[in-house]
Amino acid sequence: MRNNLLNKKEEKELEEYNKKIAEFFGMPLEDFKIEIATKEKIKDITKKDYKWLISVVDRNKIYILPRNEISKDFFETIKHELVHIYVHKKFPQTMGFIDEGLAEYFSRPYKREWQKELLKEDSDIIQFMIGAKKRYLSAFSLVYFLIKNFGKEKLFLLASKLKPFNKMSTKEANSIFLSVLKIDIPTFEKQWRQFIKNEST
Repeated sequence: MRNNLLNKKEEKELEEYNKKIAEFFGMPLEDFKIEIATKEKIKDITKKDYKWLISVVDRNKIYILPRNEISKDFFETIKHELVHIYVHKKFPQTMGFIDEGLAEYFSRPYKREWQKELLKEDSDIIQFMIGAKKRYLSAFSLVYFLIKNFGKEKLFLLASKLKPFNKMSTKEANSIFLSVLKIDIPTFEKQWRQFIKNEST
């Protein structure tokens, strides 16, 4: 057990989950620790006051609020944060939607009905990609779409070239999409939205 925070079933599931992630990323198995934290501790690590944040990763340690405060999200959140440990090591400077999208891709089952919610979103994809908006469901959908339509290798190549929103211009991001996917961002968005429409029907 990890600090007696997980039951035997969760511990076994997490061990298998860790192996699955390591294999996906082609990386050595990560050893990690889970530590119960307060909101103040999480705020201190992130340096930002996100009222909604219930966990954070710092190197190979997952800080999370007590189980009784976040109920059924406790184990799912640990799985989400474990993916971040791998992403941060393999792609230390990648764009946020890839980081969050991969974490969601592994930690939650994909549900087609979610796409109907995405169809209601009318904000420009650029605003989402550069960090003006943070939507976990959109990140999940983008990563799912990339893997399904372009393959894991293309996603990894994008992840290795794209930088955080505050370190890269829209022009540079568009150039990277062209070089990796052979389409620009507007075309990518059009294909993604069509994919969402198809998935929701």
